[in-house]
Amino acid sequence: MAITVKEIKEDAIINISVNKTYYQMVKNLAFYVYQQSNITDAKEYTKEIANTPYIEMTELQQSFHTLVLLIKEIENQAVIQKVIEEKQIIEPGEKGYVEPKLD
Repeated sequence: MAITVKEIKEDAIINISVNKTYYQMVKNLAFYVYQQSNITDAKEYTKEIANTPYIEMTELQQSFHTLVLLIKEIENQAVIQKVIEEKQIIEPGEKGYVEPKLD
């Protein structure tokens, strides 16, 4: 017996609202997926993904690629909507650096 499923139309563009918390969750997920790859060179990994057709990527690469595209679109929309702010981040070893803590 056939089942019925709902699917987004082929030409549909869906607008969603994303707050900073969700954006951070997606970034954390992307970092987690990246860590699972056990890659030591981030530039090489992203370059490899960018030059590989999606269908030829591993499932892990496809997952990372999809998350990066989502993050990029969120950031693009934030720029368009003028809800981006710049801030200085002190790096380890610099005066005033405080080690981050998980709550």
